[in-house]
Amino acid sequence: MIKIAIISQKGGAGKTTLAINLAVEAERTNLSSLLIDLDPQSSATEWSDIREQDYPVVLSAHASRMDKLIQKAEVNNASFVFIDTAPHSENAALESAKIADLVLIPCRAGILDIKAIQSSLNICNLAQVKALVILNALPSQRTIEKEARQAIEKIGGNVCEYTVGQRIIFSHAMTAGLGVVEFDVNSKASREIQNIFELINQVKKDAK
Repeated sequence: MIKIAIISQKGGAGKTTLAINLAVEAERTNLSSLLIDLDPQSSATEWSDIREQDYPVVLSAHASRMDKLIQKAEVNNASFVFIDTAPHSENAALESAKIADLVLIPCRAGILDIKAIQSSLNICNLAQVKALVILNALPSQRTIEKEARQAIEKIGGNVCEYTVGQRIIFSHAMTAGLGVVEFDVNSKASREIQNIFELINQVKKDAK
């Protein structure tokens, strides 16, 4: 079982959207997943409430309950646990990073967003866990992506080769209680999520 923590100390980075869509993609490929919602806003839990399907399992919890939930997931042969953390909560982020096999740090391409991920990178260094920065809600201009990559690498971030574009389909899918791969599997957004999932699934294969 692979544990993926999604952290960012800045609000609006896209943690919940990424967590939900990766969990849905896991289930689509017949790999059961648990999504632990640590955010007091409970956006992932609310998404689950309006969803017709009973998978992926989404549980709202306090960070102190993570170990118990992960143990139950392992007993039930879950393939993935995704941990959606709250912004501005260093303790919960650190506990999640310590538990995780891999941390994903979604980041928009703006200069203030890039500066803000330094604290998330510090948390991952403290937890001694591998972290990947996911450029999220990325505009189509290639120069913006290149500049953002360079800026993140300059502060010590490892940037994922795959990015997620700025696409309205993510909002439409969330409103419908779906992942983008369910809303339109042939969309560019679906391919982006599939690319990132294939990358983290390799972590699972490598761990065997």
